[in-house]
Amino acid sequence: MTAPLPQPPPLLEFAIPGRLPALNELLAASAVHAAERVRGARWTRYSRVKRDASALVKISVPRGTPTIATRVDAGFAFWAHADRRDPDNVLAGAIKITLDALVSAGVLRDDSRKWIGNLYGIFYSVDKHGDERVEVTLWKSR
Repeated sequence: MTAPLPQPPPLLEFAIPGRLPALNELLAASAVHAAERVRGARWTRYSRVKRDASALVKISVPRGTPTIATRVDAGFAFWAHADRRDPDNVLAGAIKITLDALVSAGVLRDDSRKWIGNLYGIFYSVDKHGDERVEVTLWKSR
């Protein structure tokens, strides 16, 4: 396995406090349980989870961040207490929530392959007194 290529100076860097929902949490929120067979209940729970996580991302972006009008690579550094969540699920959930929120906030034009290049994820452990967070970095894609 090779290390990621060195990146040019970042276009945007910010930290999201706490943790974002993992893919399994998003899927569970979209599942319909027998007790919830009310029309729209499935999307209401999912929408609430996604809305709350997206709001956390949006308030973490520096004020006055202009729209990035170029294709970008995105890096995600997860600082978390040792937990049982699978890294692939954590990364997938963070990518979905963060990119959608950045598009909604007008920071990115779109989250399609036209505008998003490579995605990177790395995981770090913090001690029990450390702050959990997700550090997001966007670079101009090569």
